This record gives sequence, C-alpha cells and structure tokens, in this order.
Amino acid sequence: MGDIWGESAQSIETAVNSGGNINYLKLADGDIKKVRILGTLADGLMVRGRLLFGLDSKPIYKSINETIPPEMLGNDKWGAPQKIWEFWSFPIWNHMEGRVQIWEIRQKSIQKKLFELTNPKQPNQQWTDWRNYDLEIRFNKSAVPAQMYQLQAYPPENLSSTILANLKTILPQIKMAGLFNGVDPMEGIQQETMQQQPAQSIPFSEQIGQFKTQI
Repeated sequence: MGDIWGESAQSIETAVNSGGNINYLKLADGDIKKVRILGTLADGLMVRGRLLFGLDSKPIYKSINETIPPEMLGNDKWGAPQKIWEFWSFPIWNHMEGRVQIWEIRQKSIQKKLFELTNPKQPNQQWTDWRNYDLEIRFNKSAVPAQMYQLQAYPPENLSSTILANLKTILPQIKMAGLFNGVDPMEGIQQETMQQQPAQSIPFSEQIGQFKTQI
C-alpha cells in the first residue's frame, strides 16, 4: 500500500497528537522537551508582561508597565480573587516536533533559572545568550510545586544549516507584540515539520543575521 500523506505525514502527526494551538509549546505530565530559545528583549522577539483571565475566562495580556483597569478584576469561577501572572514569551525551536513554537512562561521557577543562566554578572559567559544552546525541560505534576519544572542547559552547540535557513524565513514574520492585541504572534505563518538535523559550525548570531520583527 502507498503512503497517502507523502512529505506532510510528520506535520500531520504533530497536529493530530497535539492539544490546542500547535503554535504553542505544551507540557503534559511526564514530558521531556528539548528546545532552543530564539528571541530576546533586545531583538524584539521576546515580550514580558502580565496575564490575567477576564470574567469571561479569556486571557488578557498587558505589557509590564500597563495599568490593569479595576473593572477587569474580580473573582474567578471558584470565587477566589483573580490571579495575575508575570509572563515571558518568545519563539523556540522544538527539536522533537521539528518546528518553531511560542513558549509562554508564567512559572517563576523557570524564569529564575533562565535569568540565573543568562545573568551577565555570572562568571560562566557561555550561558549568557540562550540562543546558543539547547534546554531540556521536564514536567512532573506529582512533584512539589517548586520542583514540578526542571530545566537543564546543554553545552553550547550550533543549529544545523537547514534549521537556520528555515528560521531566516519564519522569525521575521513573528509578531510578538500581537499578544497584547489578542493576536497569535504566528498567525498566518506556514511551516512544515522538519526532521532533526545535525549541527554545524557557524554560530547562530552570524548565520541568522539582522532582521526587523514586524509589529
């Protein structure tokens, strides 16, 4: 029997096995993901803000310095005061799924670990730019809250030329600021799932070059 899916088989498998929007990284209990963060505040591919869920349970994103009107706040469906999260959001390369996704981080434990890795005051300068190395994320729902998410940095390694060529096309199209207007930052971007590629020797910053993100 022939293969009715052709070259789209892997991307279709990713879509049917994922819950919700495949443009976003999802972590289920027991998951282990290997990712590469692709954006920073400096290049416009990272946003930092505050997130709450409105009285209609829909997410509301505000920039970090934006005032949240009191009428947006109230009690959730269980009667508890609404929670406001500080979040970070940026595109990543998901090695296991072979595609660019958005990683939205609300967990302080992950934010703290990432800042500790990249803090320019820390002595080990190989970690200061997270675009140069991969991260392993583990989620264990049964662990105590402070240990549910485990983060491990891999030694710095260059992405393959095939992945970098793909990123040159996709990254300039991502509109991270769209989050604050209720728009998916990757809306309308088409991408095919890629197989994992071997690394090569040209640094990320040299290969990806300079570009302007769309606002």
